[in-house]
Amino acid sequence: MGPGFEELPIDGIVGLGFRSLSQNTDTPFVDNLLEKGALQDPEFSFYLHRDVYRGGAVLWGQADSRLYHGSLTWLPVVHEAYWSLGLVALHLGNKKVFPIGNPWSPHLRQPQRAESKVIPQEADQKLGKKLNLMQSRTHNGWLDGEAWLVVDSGTTFFQFPSFITEELQKMLPNGVSCSKIDDLPSMTFTLRAMHSSLHEVIVPPTVYMIRGPGSGACYPAFAPMDMSFFQVSIFIIGEVFMRHFFTVFHRGVSKEGDISKVGFAPAADEISAERVLLELTTKGSRPQSNDR
Repeated sequence: MGPGFEELPIDGIVGLGFRSLSQNTDTPFVDNLLEKGALQDPEFSFYLHRDVYRGGAVLWGQADSRLYHGSLTWLPVVHEAYWSLGLVALHLGNKKVFPIGNPWSPHLRQPQRAESKVIPQEADQKLGKKLNLMQSRTHNGWLDGEAWLVVDSGTTFFQFPSFITEELQKMLPNGVSCSKIDDLPSMTFTLRAMHSSLHEVIVPPTVYMIRGPGSGACYPAFAPMDMSFFQVSIFIIGEVFMRHFFTVFHRGVSKEGDISKVGFAPAADEISAERVLLELTTKGSRPQSNDR
């Protein structure tokens, strides 16, 4: 572990990426579970409480549909290293902040009209819209200069290239009363799905704005990080996002034609989720699923 982890009250780190990221010849944790047949379903999922002091849970194997609303929206992993999704565009409100002047990927395709949307349950109720969560299964392989949106449980904030973070910070207040954040615009990721279709994941300000320590002010949960992989710009969504979206990581190994993919759905409320998690851990019951 790096020196940054020495002060944290943890016993260690479990890497959940793909084998290609391994620094040595050891078999990564998830690959080891799969090779030993320890997982009935080749996936794991996260439910994180919005109150950071209450923690959350990792479910190994089949996800429990009682921990989220509606159906999972599946998006294909475009390269099996990080859990990477094909990012076509990023908007804040009606303003496109990516791709514009991207110094690493100058030949990005222009985004098409998105065909479906995923938004958190509480935001959906405020907007008065019906959730439209489509399942999708598709193939890998968009390595043509587009950016990747990496879903990473080990990252806290939204981490974007510095020129994107700077643009977003110009458009948002650096500190605003938490009671007024509903007036801010939503952030929308346009992501690649099956058969060249697109999906929009809508992140309202109640998700990307977080309360500052010891105050009633909220701040954007953005952090700059300049990183590229195969000359592709990397954007990361992590813990702040996953506290509102139940997230499933599926490894494409179980049968021919199966692919690696990430599933999102609005997370269930904390009270009902806590009952489910206690049942799973104390009674040893199997997860319930109506989304397969």
